[in-house]
Amino acid sequence: MNSLPVRLQFGRDAITAREDGYSCLTPLERQFAMEFVVSGNTLKAMAAQFAVPLKDITKMYNDPVVRGFISDLQAEVFQHKLINEQWVEGQVMKLWPQLLGEEPVPLVDKSGAAFMAKKFHSTEVTSLLKHFGGNADQKKAGGVYVQINFGAMGVEPPPIDIIEHSDE
Repeated sequence: MNSLPVRLQFGRDAITAREDGYSCLTPLERQFAMEFVVSGNTLKAMAAQFAVPLKDITKMYNDPVVRGFISDLQAEVFQHKLINEQWVEGQVMKLWPQLLGEEPVPLVDKSGAAFMAKKFHSTEVTSLLKHFGGNADQKKAGGVYVQINFGAMGVEPPPIDIIEHSDE
């Protein structure tokens, strides 16, 4: 079983399985691999969780295709654990239409009733534009100035009532 041709065939099987999305895995093998990655349990704990004999869980774990699937899952999880500038920018871009009021967002009225509505989040948009706008030199020099022209967006400014005025 440890001969080179057998090991090469296992490697080819693992590569083929990756290319076709691991469709060759049984539902139990797929569930085992996902649960193993998420929980981080020992094989003994996994055997108890799935009510499967430990020798069967060990055999499943040692299968090169299952191991390849576990490895790919772990790489995917690791990729999402890194919160870097690109990840943050991606999250902002996903939310950007909601922040601009182009897509509805969940809101709650004063009575506590939840509803969906389009709302322009001016404070958040301004903050994000300041954060992502400009270069490092501009930010060191005091930041970036953001001006939102509500008139160009078709938003009428609220009327201003002057209650008391003196020309002194």
